[in-house]
Amino acid sequence: MAECGLCKAYQEERYVIRNPYSSAVVITNPVSNGHIMAMPREHKSYLNELTGGEAVGLNKVLAYSKNVLSQMFPGKAIVHGLQRGKHSTYPHLHYQMFPVSVGDLALLYASAHNQDGRMLRI
Repeated sequence: MAECGLCKAYQEERYVIRNPYSSAVVITNPVSNGHIMAMPREHKSYLNELTGGEAVGLNKVLAYSKNVLSQMFPGKAIVHGLQRGKHSTYPHLHYQMFPVSVGDLALLYASAHNQDGRMLRI
């Protein structure tokens, strides 16, 4: 898709890792230090649209990126979440990934669960 910024990101030099199927890039407007985004090279909107090779390639990019962030931010948890749907910034399937402190991780968990520990529905 020509107008998709994430389709263009694969060609840019701000990548952390790139393989024939996927890449992880440094975000131009990060919410925190270490904030990166991983996405398939081809424009895909849903996980079930990925070929076997694309799924493996994307998972390799995610694993490598997590290792890099873990080394850069020791003692922090690396959170990654799939972005797709009405709350997504792009229609291109992508993962947001960033380091958080243990306290922040507890806050994230608490904000998504009720007092009984059950997941809240949004």
